[in-house]
Amino acid sequence: IFQHNKTNPPVNKNQPPFSGAIAWSRSLFRRIKHTMLRLHTKEALMQTELGKQVRILTMEKLVNLKLFSVNHRSRVIIFVLQEK
Repeated sequence: IFQHNKTNPPVNKNQPPFSGAIAWSRSLFRRIKHTMLRLHTKEALMQTELGKQVRILTMEKLVNLKLFSVNHRSRVIIFVLQEK
């Protein structure tokens, strides 16, 4: 979902593009984090090789989502400062 929509994130009709993109990325972040927290309660599953791979891939996705959000916030700040 993230890779497919990161260049043109889906936003609500009443949201500005930058804040809508930030809200979209935060929503994906929360959904993934919630799922991972539930998986971490299954210690036997997370100790397997597949569990370790899932943890690594998920952390990469979470980092990418956080960087996306930070990048868009910095664009908003730059835009606001240029308008002054």
